Amino acid sequence: MADLNPILSWNQRTLRILVRDSKQQKNFYEALSLTAHAGLIIFGTGALTTFGMTNPSYFSITGSLLIVGYGPACEVSVEALKSLADSAAAQCRKYEAIYRHLDAELEDVPDLLGNRILIAQWHALSPIEVDAFALPEHLLTPQEGSETFARFAKFRSGQIENMRRKIFRAYLIHVANNPNDQRKVSDFGEFHNWNAKHLYGNIPYAVFGNILNTTIEREQPATLTQEIFTLG
Repeated sequence: MADLNPILSWNQRTLRILVRDSKQQKNFYEALSLTAHAGLIIFGTGALTTFGMTNPSYFSITGSLLIVGYGPACEVSVEALKSLADSAAAQCRKYEAIYRHLDAELEDVPDLLGNRILIAQWHALSPIEVDAFALPEHLLTPQEGSETFARFAKFRSGQIENMRRKIFRAYLIHVANNPNDQRKVSDFGEFHNWNAKHLYGNIPYAVFGNILNTTIEREQPATLTQEIFTLG
């Protein structure tokens, strides 16, 4: 008999292990990020001291190179590790939410064929509350512009998170109907991490693979299951 999809075995014990492991990953990557940041500072200070003592004219050259190179160095080391830590933290929150729902009184979801574990995951993927956003009639100061964009970025981020949750719900329906399919969501496509500055207009944008936000917002999870996962 073929093995079942791993998420069908997410009982209390399994989820406790997943929460523990994701917390350890988060702490590990955070520690590496801090260490990398400290290493860059120590390296820069050492370089300035060494070359400055060798020849004072080298001090300004070395300083300029360090200033130019600090940003890219942080991006490929500190920021990359911080991103991994944030991803592990998000995974931890997801597992904790599912764990809390396992023993709760939950509304049945017909598309999940009465599967208790999938129903708990479904309710853990409930949409988050997103504050409405409307463009102001005018901006009088750059500070107002920055604050408006920050509100817009938060609004768009919430929208995208809810679309991600809707796609994960569609995946749960796929698993309910195909329990022996062990593929993960990532095997069917990739979520796109958009910068809010690219989404300031009303142009439709792809959220998962080639699936546009307009499609995800319009369709129900069961329909998205047919469009995304049965064609994978």
